Amino acid sequence: MMTLDILEYCRVNPVKKCVIFGSSSEYGSETKGPRKETDPLNPKTIYEGTKCAATLLAQAWSNTYKIPVTVIRPFTVYGPGEKPNKLTQVLKRCLRNREILKLGPGVHDYIYIDDFVDATFKVTFFNEPGHFNIVNIGSGIQVSNENFVRAAQKAIGKKIHVELVDSQKVYDSECWVCDTTLLSHKYGFYPKFRLEDGLKRTLA
Repeated sequence: MMTLDILEYCRVNPVKKCVIFGSSSEYGSETKGPRKETDPLNPKTIYEGTKCAATLLAQAWSNTYKIPVTVIRPFTVYGPGEKPNKLTQVLKRCLRNREILKLGPGVHDYIYIDDFVDATFKVTFFNEPGHFNIVNIGSGIQVSNENFVRAAQKAIGKKIHVELVDSQKVYDSECWVCDTTLLSHKYGFYPKFRLEDGLKRTLA
């Protein structure tokens, strides 16, 4: 409903561009290979469904009323200020309290917050052809949960005690990585921070 209110505002009040944050989850968990902006939507959860609905509303309002709209689909953004249930924050808690990290399977495409903000600015102020555009923002590198922890250990030089558990969540996938072709070729964006560097900054 908030997305609809914003689109209606843009219909009545001409804007240079309306930028809406979608999600890489709109593609669902069954896509094989890097997610492309042209891949079909395939929601399996309520969260995925609502993000898809917002994108479709934006597309319909943009095409009908000629509103310039760009939907940004972030992959896994990490860094200072993230939610306490995110893996980086869980690692910090484990280090502080000497807890054992219970780690399940899963893969993600991590992009550091500073890189994500830079990419968002490039997309926002790019002079777009047409009325409606979608762009993925990610690193283009897939990282497993185990390799994420290994990178964190290397970044801070401390051992993290891990217990591997077989508790795959519904939104986990064997493949979750961004196709960065559009992001790099059209917008000229390339991430500056390697995972290890971003984790070092975050954990500090």
